[in-house]
Amino acid sequence: MPELVECYYYGQSLPFAIRAVESMQNFINGSNYDISEQNSAGLDDYMDFTGAQHSGINLSIKINNQFNDILAELNNLNDPLSSEILTNKPAVSQTYTKLQELVPLLKVDMTSALGVLITYQDNDGD
Repeated sequence: MPELVECYYYGQSLPFAIRAVESMQNFINGSNYDISEQNSAGLDDYMDFTGAQHSGINLSIKINNQFNDILAELNNLNDPLSSEILTNKPAVSQTYTKLQELVPLLKVDMTSALGVLITYQDNDGD
């Protein structure tokens, strides 16, 4: 469904997708956009502190490698992304797969390593 890409009518969705992934990676790494991308304490440092591993690799490294793979895949696509979905479906599917591989690393492995409990239901007692 090419009409569901971000900024469909603007016709330049790819720069926004790249910026979103970069921003999420910067957040995880504690990078700061305002001060020449200064790297402060981030979630990656907490994961390293807890010794979190994934397949024998530091979880923070695994997550950063996944972000880098996603950015590499996004940089291989052309704008408008809505057209790329129709004309270059294998590359778009590969990028989507890379994005989906990041989800359990963040939502399961990272949250477990940091002791964060995510509840997906309303718990206010009503």
